[in-house]
Amino acid sequence: VLGEYEQLLSQSLVDYDFPEFDENSVATVFYTTGTTGKPKGVYFSHRQLVLHTLAAVGTLGAYRGLPILRSDDVYMPITPMFHVHAWGVPYVATLMGVKQVYPGRYEPNALVRLYREEKVTFSHCVPTVLQMILTCPEAAQTDFSGWKLLLGGSALALGAASQAAERGMLVHTGYGMSETCPLLS
Repeated sequence: VLGEYEQLLSQSLVDYDFPEFDENSVATVFYTTGTTGKPKGVYFSHRQLVLHTLAAVGTLGAYRGLPILRSDDVYMPITPMFHVHAWGVPYVATLMGVKQVYPGRYEPNALVRLYREEKVTFSHCVPTVLQMILTCPEAAQTDFSGWKLLLGGSALALGAASQAAERGMLVHTGYGMSETCPLLS
């Protein structure tokens, strides 16, 4: 740990003049795997990231009676951060003031323990990881009631969806691709 957040804040300058930059300048570059052709670099501008974040806040949090992500949630990303610009949802969580828990290595038993210890309420992952979580030994002694999961990356098998629902998970599926930053629907 490099430093505690509050300690770092107390040692920082009160005022900071942020430099001017073109909102259409490149903020990040993401490299695809080439699923639909040759691998390529996809860049995202500062403007794209801001607009994507605002749109995702509206989409994930605005549906009356069905908010997928709320400011009182505890968010644990289970999608690797290199997968289709997966750091997009952390931007959303930060904007909403959501507590964020980063798991480190993606080992199913450790993920389930962290889910229990931190009282995680929202995550995103690919169907393969969901299946690994559902079948790991730690899952047998875990109540998953109310855990909201956003899945994408491949089709969710009906059996896995049923098993997740039986365990109390609230599964939502999404679609996107690298070029859409990544959420599309």
